[in-house]
Amino acid sequence: MEKSNNKIAIVGIFWDGYYDIWEDFLELKEKFWKECPYPLYIVNESKDLNFSRNYDVTVIHAGDDALYSRKVQKALDVIEADYFLLLLEDFFFSKPIDKGVLNDVLCIMSKHNLSYMRMPMAEFKGSIKGSKYNGYDTIHNIETNSEYTVSCQPSIWKKEFLSKCIGDGNYNAWVFEGIYAMSRDAHTQEFLQSCKIECSNILGLVHGALQGKMLPKTVDIIRAAGYELKNRREMMSLKDNIAHERKEWLQSVLPLPLQKFLKHFKKSKPVLEKYTDEIKAQLSQMGLN
Repeated sequence: MEKSNNKIAIVGIFWDGYYDIWEDFLELKEKFWKECPYPLYIVNESKDLNFSRNYDVTVIHAGDDALYSRKVQKALDVIEADYFLLLLEDFFFSKPIDKGVLNDVLCIMSKHNLSYMRMPMAEFKGSIKGSKYNGYDTIHNIETNSEYTVSCQPSIWKKEFLSKCIGDGNYNAWVFEGIYAMSRDAHTQEFLQSCKIECSNILGLVHGALQGKMLPKTVDIIRAAGYELKNRREMMSLKDNIAHERKEWLQSVLPLPLQKFLKHFKKSKPVLEKYTDEIKAQLSQMGLN
């Protein structure tokens, strides 16, 4: 493993409404990444930690009205680091992790002047459609015809690039992803030349909740790893879980043009369409085409 001299911070962009999940996130990090050499921060609205156990984490409040982007902006303002690993509270560690697991990735990012490295969980591997990058077996390009370019999946960001991408508006995570799904500028070779995907899930992360309900497969994975989740959230129904897994499977096997074509026949409204007006407003404010 190469040594990295770059300073990185792990930053959880957390929502107070998911407070009951936070302890599971922290417990699983303690269990599987005991000797983590990188500082951990939680940026949330206003809630303080109130658990029986003390965790090695710094909590930063962004304000009661702070949405996803405002929390990221707060992190950029107060945390000194060259790179930011952004996570959400329901991205759960599920296997033992080597102490300096991020060092090799940071060395590659520094060597090739990369600004963004998405590290998708297994559930989202259908998003990996690009060719291999520069001879690396597990690092892929993000193609210009990808639906999403940068996203809220686990990702390492160079600080300056994150600051540029987040802008100064106050908007939610769906709008953030929508900005870079709809922007033509974000689907150019110029924009994407410094944006890559590390597809091996080196952090062993699994997706915990969807629409407020726990994913059964994730609960089973965590239980098999020797941990019983503390939160008592409702489990996703069998019907919804099957539909969710079918959707992820289709995304992994169908070419993007066909995926887009099929979306026109869906009864439910795609999430990004719900925020179209706000996304367009942010695109205009940020000067993106």
